Amino acid sequence: MNDLRNRERLRRALDLIDQVSAEHQAALNDRAAATLEQNPGPIGIGRMLSISRRTDALERIGREIMELLDHRPPSPAVAPLALASSIEAA
Repeated sequence: MNDLRNRERLRRALDLIDQVSAEHQAALNDRAAATLEQNPGPIGIGRMLSISRRTDALERIGREIMELLDHRPPSPAVAPLALASSIEAA
């Protein structure tokens, strides 16, 4: 990911994903705290699970974007070794 415009867009997207993920996590924490005081019932549990799944998905997407931003092309030292092993196999 060498294009600076794309990197900046991904950074902004990552910031927004982190923000939404934090909001979902706060909502999940609030619901979990509320369950200590009362029984949430099946609907309440379903909502908690839904928020948890969305939070997990957002965090996974954030990690994938970080991997894109941190992706570096292979170093020149790696390519000759791969080439040499393929020549020996032939």
